[in-house]
Amino acid sequence: MNLYRWIIAIIGGTAILLGGVFLFLIFSDINEQQQKAQEQAKEQEKFEEKVEAVSVDEDNLPTESFFQDMLHKMTHQKVRSDEKWAGHLRITDERIAEMQAVLNNIEGTSKEYDHFDFYERTLKAWGRGDFDNAVEVHNTIWDWKGGSVGKAKGLLSKAEEKQYIETHFE
Repeated sequence: MNLYRWIIAIIGGTAILLGGVFLFLIFSDINEQQQKAQEQAKEQEKFEEKVEAVSVDEDNLPTESFFQDMLHKMTHQKVRSDEKWAGHLRITDERIAEMQAVLNNIEGTSKEYDHFDFYERTLKAWGRGDFDNAVEVHNTIWDWKGGSVGKAKGLLSKAEEKQYIETHFE
């Protein structure tokens, strides 16, 4: 009878110990997720602070910051990243043409963007249907904006892009 009690005590103690470990792991994961959510919220605030409140200048042309944000949001349709919290903007031939028109209007003027050549190369490639540079474009702008969450890791497959479009634009 004494051996029976010892076996029950060992099994019971082991069960309690395993239950405690299990609860610890669950609560640790919840705390980690809450910290990650808080970090992402802070990153979003920092990003939004860098986006100029005024998106166009006195000549009704987009500011460079706004132009960058548009390109950045467009890249989300093409790139794979853990987070895409900066927003979404569908890539269309019309939008590419409109952005190229902005570049044409400011080329050689005092309003020419600091990174004009980068935007021009990007949009020329996109206008030809070549989006192989989307990861570079995303990460370059992400870096200029001081990004720390959501770096692009590669291009989406055609099926993934189709799903992205259905989720965010249809």
